[in-house]
Formats: sequence, structure tokens, C-alpha cells
Amino acid sequence: MGRPKLLLPWGRTSILGHIIGQWQTLGAKQILLVTRPNDSDLHQELARLGYYPEDHPQPHSAKIPLINTPLQRGETAPSAGQTASAVFPEPSAIENPNPDLGMFSSIQCAARWEGWNCAIHSYAIALADQPQIRTESLRQFLRFHSANPDAICQPSFEGHARHPVLLPKPAFNELKTTTASNLNDFLRLIAFHKVQCPINDPGLAFDVDTPEDYERVHSELQSQAPL
Repeated sequence: MGRPKLLLPWGRTSILGHIIGQWQTLGAKQILLVTRPNDSDLHQELARLGYYPEDHPQPHSAKIPLINTPLQRGETAPSAGQTASAVFPEPSAIENPNPDLGMFSSIQCAARWEGWNCAIHSYAIALADQPQIRTESLRQFLRFHSANPDAICQPSFEGHARHPVLLPKPAFNELKTTTASNLNDFLRLIAFHKVQCPINDPGLAFDVDTPEDYERVHSELQSQAPL
């Protein structure tokens, strides 16, 4: 693609900036990026977005799991046109020291992070390379989770479970010590009620993994009304 995909243009910002802003607008209380070590490109983009000073050694990742804490128990997602809060939370970033172990190792790094607000009751595991998912689809999904706060929730499209995954706090904590080798195995083995929310959004069905993927979704974005 010529440069890291999360730094590619998306609307008035980058893919990374769009994903962070999307979850801020949806009411996330905390946002955590899990990155490869010494990711100077990502650090520079976060600084450009205003989140870190240039001299702060924040950690380039082909796929960065974005771990959010969307809502506290009893809250509902802000409706379209509403602002989640007067001050949006800035994202935090931690490094996965062993990124070659795969995405699930990054998710476990997030679960073991000691910086979580103890008042948070649910956690979203979202991929940073799915900017094409509509904000309204995520808002619908968060409302569904609010009605099922003790269940593991996933959106579904065309009969298949998709990302993001919403976990109640006890399930999220089990990620710290699970022997599962990937997220699918973890979700299959964990003894929690699981529910799916059917959402008619084709953007749920793929990631931006190739230049062709990006050109496709970016051209669709440009054909729509301005953000």
C-alpha cells in the first residue's frame, strides 16, 4: 500500500484517527491500542492526531487490536447526533513484546494491562482495520449489548459472527490466564452465555488487508455524503 494501512487517508483523517474517533463518539470510557514494539510510524500519527507529544516514545502493526470499554452497566450508547461526553477519552497504547505470536497475544496483553478503570463493566475487542463499519451499526450493537450485559455479544452478518466482540468483565478477565490459542477457541470454550446481533452492514464481513481492499472501501466512502 506504500505506507502502513492505518495511516492511509479516511475522510478528514486517517484510518486510525477514524477508528479512535468513532469509538470516542460512541461513548467508550477508555481506548487501548496494542501495538508492535518501537512503532515510530504509529507514534508519529498519534502525535499528529494530538494524542502524544512527539518526544513521547509510544509504540507499526499490520493489524492492531483496539480494545475499548464501551459502556458501564446501565448506560446506553449515545444516539445519532448526541455527544458521548464533553471530554473524549484519549487512547492509551501498550506494546505487545511478542507480536509474532499473533493477534490473540495482543488481546491477552490488553487483558493484563493494569491501567483499566475498575468501574468498567464491559470491554469491546475491535479491529483497527475495519473503518468501513458504519457508526450506526456499532451504535445498534452497543444497544443490543446494553440489553444483554452479562452475555458475550457479537454482531452477525450473513449468518456469521463478526467483530467487534463485547465481553462482560468476568469473561474479559479470563483472557489473562486462558490456555486457548486464539480468540475463536476462547469464545468456544468459555462458559458464558453468547448472543449474536444480526446487523445488515456488509462492512462487518471483511478487513482492509490489501491495496485492493482499501481502494474498494475508500472509493465507496468518497461516493457517500461528506462525513
